[in-house]
Amino acid sequence: MYKSDYPYTENLKADLMEKLRRLSCLKSFDEYTDEPMEVFRGYDVSKVDVRYLKYPYAAMKLTFTAKYYSPCST
Repeated sequence: MYKSDYPYTENLKADLMEKLRRLSCLKSFDEYTDEPMEVFRGYDVSKVDVRYLKYPYAAMKLTFTAKYYSPCST
């Protein structure tokens, strides 16, 4: 994956979640974030100029619990 492939952080996050779903060893995972645009507790990007939400600036937070059948080799 290259930054130029993902001008918006939300696209990168969606692609990562899709790749997790396709792992054959993964039974399930529950995804959640505290808020859609929260990066760290107490900090969000709601007032940041939109130009800073795309390439070359990037930050995201994924919090999830994964359950798997066996250890993944990929």
